[in-house]
Amino acid sequence: MDIIMKKIFIYTAIFVTIATACSKLENKPIQKGDEKDSDVKMVTEKVTGTRESSSKVTISNDATPAFSWTVGDNIAVHVTNGVTNKYVFTSDAGASGASTSAATASFTVAYEEGYARDAFAIYPSTIVSASAANYGQSGQPLDVTLPSSYTLDQVTGTTSPCPMIATNTAGSGWTFKQLCGLLRLTVNNIPPSAKRLEIDFDGKKVSGDFSLAAPVSPETSFIATSDDETHDIITIIKDGSDVTLNNNAWLDGLVLNISLPTGTYTNIIITAYDALSGGKALLSMTRPFAYTASKTRGKKQTASFPVFSVSASKRVLFAPGNLQYNSVETPKWRFAEHQYTMIGAARWSTSGWMDAFGWGTWTGDSPNPTNTSTNSSDYTWDSKDFVGDPTGNGYTWYTLSQSEWSYLISRSYIVTITDLGTGVYGAILLPDDWPSPTSLPTLTNIRTYDAGNKITLDQWKGFENYGAVFLPAAGNYSKNSPYDNNNPNKLRYLSGTSKDGTNAYIFKSNNSKYTPAIEVNYDVKASKFSVRLVREVE
Repeated sequence: MDIIMKKIFIYTAIFVTIATACSKLENKPIQKGDEKDSDVKMVTEKVTGTRESSSKVTISNDATPAFSWTVGDNIAVHVTNGVTNKYVFTSDAGASGASTSAATASFTVAYEEGYARDAFAIYPSTIVSASAANYGQSGQPLDVTLPSSYTLDQVTGTTSPCPMIATNTAGSGWTFKQLCGLLRLTVNNIPPSAKRLEIDFDGKKVSGDFSLAAPVSPETSFIATSDDETHDIITIIKDGSDVTLNNNAWLDGLVLNISLPTGTYTNIIITAYDALSGGKALLSMTRPFAYTASKTRGKKQTASFPVFSVSASKRVLFAPGNLQYNSVETPKWRFAEHQYTMIGAARWSTSGWMDAFGWGTWTGDSPNPTNTSTNSSDYTWDSKDFVGDPTGNGYTWYTLSQSEWSYLISRSYIVTITDLGTGVYGAILLPDDWPSPTSLPTLTNIRTYDAGNKITLDQWKGFENYGAVFLPAAGNYSKNSPYDNNNPNKLRYLSGTSKDGTNAYIFKSNNSKYTPAIEVNYDVKASKFSVRLVREVE
């Protein structure tokens, strides 16, 4: 039968008692869809479960929330007639009064006369089959299967798929015990077109077939992970249909409660896709995890896709490096190898790679990146979008407008990173929901240069892992003036907004060598500045 799996939010133990006596009924099915001969007599038992609040355990650094049974909860109950062993499933499980906050649940278990309950009850029922070869009795291990895909209503809020087991002998109380650990993962900045999330546990098995070693005991048994790159991904979708996770809107603060087999985990990789299967990766991130899952304690983790809000409704990703052009190469366009890479004094060349451009010369149907005219009327903006695709992945890249650059300024820093002993000045932009990792230095003096506000190249890689953007202060190039770069006063990036016939707005540091605040100002269109493209995340 189809079973709705109601999950638990915390590690839980539930005290269960037998509430009603057995009664004999005829022609009752063991499972939905099974047909029985009219002379087969059935036994129906009503099982009532009451949670025991004192036995709950907590998620790390989190208050203990209440657990309750609810309509749709189902358990698998093992029965035997001395020869045949099998599981039967509850046929009308649910919380008393159909309340999601009920402390007591009522389960109806039906099985053939001559059988008796003798081994275990398993929650949720979907992790075992009626004909399970190993059912945990008489020195046998217990075989279970953890799913690789969940819908949002199975893992969000206060629900979780964490499996439990209880001894199933008649005439004594039942106490359900955890078999797995639990991860409470909060994900921010999920894009509007996302139809599924994949959470990759970096080669650790989290789904598929598992075997609990004999002798099986609710007090001591657990499901353990192993090294397995085939079963290390959990997929989250909305409801199984081809719909987005959040009705074509950004989704923030999504809390996912995921069962984790016990063991040690080091990284999680979270990717949002635009299709239920396959499709294009919209966003992806890798986060340190460092969690040893056990039956007794859960783990909280927050992960934010590293996007940048450039308006109240628009979020973007920055290109992995400054834009570069070479008139004799194929392809002619590319992104710099690193975010801090700048070509240097040779950046203006008609036969090599260059990374300084006049306003609008890299856009439109006929870009002219090597334009050396000093006449501003020769610099026009034919199109907002970058004409090339250096990465070859089909994304549309464009240049931020004046207002979009301004929206970012409040999160900008001027810092120094050191590359093999050579200082590289620039601005660090922190993405939305910056987590302030304790492993990274705290940056101070927002928007203002401070000679003591330095980080090493290795430290920068840590910032980059969390989605920070570095804009090197590559200066500018003019036909009539010397090249000037690598100076905290020489942060110069073009925008897509014209001020007038002569000038265009740029993202820059001001003219004070000692306190170069970042601002949006303007310069002549014929000047040659850096370009860092972005793509809108939809």
